[in-house]
Amino acid sequence: NIGAEGTEGPAINITQCYEGIEGAELNIYSGDISITSSDDCLNAANSDLSGYDFTMNISGGTIVACSASGDGFDSNGDLTITGGSVTVWTANTADNQPLDADGTITVSGGTVLAAGGSNGMGMNLTATQPCVIFGASSGMGGGPNSGSTIAKDSALTITGGDGNTVYSGSATCNASFLFFSSPDLTDEGSYTLAAGTATLTAEAQSGTISSGFGGMGGGPNGGMGDFQPGDFQPGDGQQPPEMPSGGGRPSGGQPPAKG
Repeated sequence: NIGAEGTEGPAINITQCYEGIEGAELNIYSGDISITSSDDCLNAANSDLSGYDFTMNISGGTIVACSASGDGFDSNGDLTITGGSVTVWTANTADNQPLDADGTITVSGGTVLAAGGSNGMGMNLTATQPCVIFGASSGMGGGPNSGSTIAKDSALTITGGDGNTVYSGSATCNASFLFFSSPDLTDEGSYTLAAGTATLTAEAQSGTISSGFGGMGGGPNGGMGDFQPGDFQPGDGQQPPEMPSGGGRPSGGQPPAKG
């Protein structure tokens, strides 16, 4: 358990690591947390334990996280976000995601921005709070510019059809898709992501998605422009540490078999 409801919580700053914070059942209630990792930033798993559901629950606090080659948040069970402010980026372009769970991911509150270098997050998602997804391939964005990316260090804004900005920030690493959920979004409202000089428009949705995020974003106005990928670097300019040999535990493994 990190922090407590109704409190400011601890300040945690992890500038370089293999995995950031791990627990069989990880609950974040409050705190100011920053993590730069080479593998998973947050992980709900432990191959040495049995009898746990391996759940990750985020109900408060501010979390800013970036993974160079692993998942951002990885749960061997369910991953539930009900509050707080979450910003998570993954630079990996293969099969690692900013949000990953063997069970169901539920977003019912808080402000969540999750962006990754791969083509999407193929998993079970329940979004009871409206969300919008922008992407350039795998059905998310599509169009003639499919496969292009959000460039590292690009200025980002998400703006509603009324002209109001619901998010502003910058890209921590290159990304091919971006997921955003906020209480400021309106179901079926139209939103535009501006990254540098390029834009992508998508419609906010809520509900249950059981086959990944494909097809939820984009439309005829899709396309992120011709950005050039660059190498991920942690905040201090150093490369992340190498994956440990011998003693390292692979992340994102399957939970113990249940009877």
